[in-house]
Amino acid sequence: MDLDRYVDAAWREIAWYVERLRAEGADALWRSGVVLGAAGIHAILEDQGTELRDFMGAPPAKRARALARHKDPVERHGFLIAAAYLARCAAAWLDVACRYGVSAGYGPEPRFLLGQAAAAAIELRDGFPTLWPFEDHPDPFGPSET
Repeated sequence: MDLDRYVDAAWREIAWYVERLRAEGADALWRSGVVLGAAGIHAILEDQGTELRDFMGAPPAKRARALARHKDPVERHGFLIAAAYLARCAAAWLDVACRYGVSAGYGPEPRFLLGQAAAAAIELRDGFPTLWPFEDHPDPFGPSET
């Protein structure tokens, strides 16, 4: 399928985000998450959407320079958590779309594609990434915050 080649690339990108998050320190990120709360991360996602997408599209070296502009640790952590969340959401979407064959690239019947897209949407909804990227550390946003 035409999207298949992007799934592996997405997970390689996520590895960069996880490495960068861990470099900040899970405890420091947790404290920043408590200060910001889920509402603060959602505000970053809404208010800085263009900057986040530009950040995601930049090569890793440029991302590191962009993060360095966020001098305040809480602000930097919030931005990085938001960017990692977007990358994880994108990878989750790509993964489920590929597994269900949600693509017009192979010319499926529209009703078949509609059914596949519906099944993929339900699976994505049920397994949507949380704001907090670490399973091995308490979630400052709560277990069901997305």
